[in-house]
Amino acid sequence: MKNNQLRKLVFYGIIILFAFNLNSCKQIKKEINKTKNTAKRAVSKQTRKVKNSFKPKNIKRQFANKSAEERKFKEFFKINMSRDIKNILYNIDIDGAAHTYMFAFECNEETCQKIILSQNLSSIDKNKLVGISVNHNLSWWNQELISNLPLYTDVDSTKSQKYLWYDGDNKKAYFYQNKK
Repeated sequence: MKNNQLRKLVFYGIIILFAFNLNSCKQIKKEINKTKNTAKRAVSKQTRKVKNSFKPKNIKRQFANKSAEERKFKEFFKINMSRDIKNILYNIDIDGAAHTYMFAFECNEETCQKIILSQNLSSIDKNKLVGISVNHNLSWWNQELISNLPLYTDVDSTKSQKYLWYDGDNKKAYFYQNKK
């Protein structure tokens, strides 16, 4: 009789332990799913941030209002903003140590000359430079048009490649810099 009771006690003990173990597995699975969902949301949020950082930004030009973008433009080109600078589009691509800066904007020839001086650029025959190709799929960067415009570059620089094209007919400048 005692042997039979002992067997029943062991049997019920095993069933109770199994029930606790089963419940623990459900809790662990619930925590894993919760962690997975949190990670997915975090990755999705960071992905959106990265995608948005690659979209070209259009600076709305209001001369009396000095926006952060205008200060960035001023700091980059080392010139004061003048009233003729309008419709600024830019794209900045940072990949490790390499930085690519692309700007397209309207300005008059005098402002373009200020930028040429501030960036230490000089006019060069396009045919002497082989292999200039800006491979960016930006709607506002018309490579076919740009390739026919007068070219200014910093031929002495070993740290970066700088190019400026100016369309005198449309009073539009295109600037490209690749820092190594």
